[in-house]
Amino acid sequence: SFYDRSVDSATATRLSLEDCIRLSFENNPGVQKTIADLRSSKDNLIATQREWNPTVTIQGNSLPKSTYRESFAGENRSSNKKAPKRKQESSTATISGEDSAALSATLNWKYLDFSRQPRINSRSSAYDAQEYVYISFSRNLIAQVQSEYFRLISLIDLVQSYTLIVDAQLENAKAIDAKFSAGRVSLLDVGQVYSQLYNSMTSLVSFINQYYETSSRLASLIALPDSENLITPTDDNKFYGRWKLDLPASIQSASNNNEKIKASLETAQVNRWEGIAQLNTALPSFNLGASAGWRSNNMRTSTYRTSCPNQICSPTTQSSLPWNSSSDISVYMGFTWTLYQGGINNANASASFNRSKSFEYQALDDKNLLISQVKTNFNSLDANIISFNSAEAAVYSSRTAY
Repeated sequence: SFYDRSVDSATATRLSLEDCIRLSFENNPGVQKTIADLRSSKDNLIATQREWNPTVTIQGNSLPKSTYRESFAGENRSSNKKAPKRKQESSTATISGEDSAALSATLNWKYLDFSRQPRINSRSSAYDAQEYVYISFSRNLIAQVQSEYFRLISLIDLVQSYTLIVDAQLENAKAIDAKFSAGRVSLLDVGQVYSQLYNSMTSLVSFINQYYETSSRLASLIALPDSENLITPTDDNKFYGRWKLDLPASIQSASNNNEKIKASLETAQVNRWEGIAQLNTALPSFNLGASAGWRSNNMRTSTYRTSCPNQICSPTTQSSLPWNSSSDISVYMGFTWTLYQGGINNANASASFNRSKSFEYQALDDKNLLISQVKTNFNSLDANIISFNSAEAAVYSSRTAY
């Protein structure tokens, strides 16, 4: 049939609603992005918490130094190459060097910092806000997948129904043509039948195009490979449940559980704690520390003398290797206090507090918008239920009549 050739193509992938939701969380890039952002926020929180830990620094260096010096005595240094040279009577070579090495270790712990805990609280609120963003994105993704999937099922029913309607109207058009040829109906009657046929065919083509668009959007949400760009649902068109809460309970549940509102409130806390941290930087911070060091110095000298009286040479060697080292250990306590910062931190704190208020108002605005959406959707749900019951009654009446 036309539906089999146009809709159930060989490139379509048959999936259930559960499979679509599972694949969307496995493949959708938006989900992976929010997960990466959540992990990054968690790492930032851990890094800030670890500011409580002490720090250890180790340094070392080594500096070798050597010199060489040689002197001669009793040698003819004439520039005339043909002049006879006297034999060297004595020479002295001295090699001296100095090797120094140092190794030090420092332990420092800032045990009291009034701006540290507010920074930790700020990072914690940022992590909570990012967690709400992830939950909100996941909830919206599930809603989009469900909406597209159920729309796909309804479009299949519409395509199938209009295929039957078009087939029936084609048969009716053939019959009206025969009656018109026999002179039993007028041209107006033929025009009405064909007008109905063309309208039904236009609707059928429109529903098929909508099916392709909806199937492609669903495949995009699931992030299927390019070779699998169409989805055919395997579930039936049926009710999966009814909304059990009344309007006041629905508004209360939405106001208490909406992640977008919670994310705005947590972001407000992020900025509030940042402002407190900026103000607390004007207070002194105290630290404990310890250091240990070791230094070594090695002086070496070697002297080589050669004496050749009467052309008989006798070498002598003299060496000295003095070595010394020292070490020390110290413990200290100190503080750092910036008495005046030019008012910069106060201005930054004020900006953070104002941003906090902005996000609080944003949460209130989101709450009001959410209440309006709940009321609209609740009334729309009631209207759709009434419309469905009316259509169901009309179908039952038609079946009874015919």
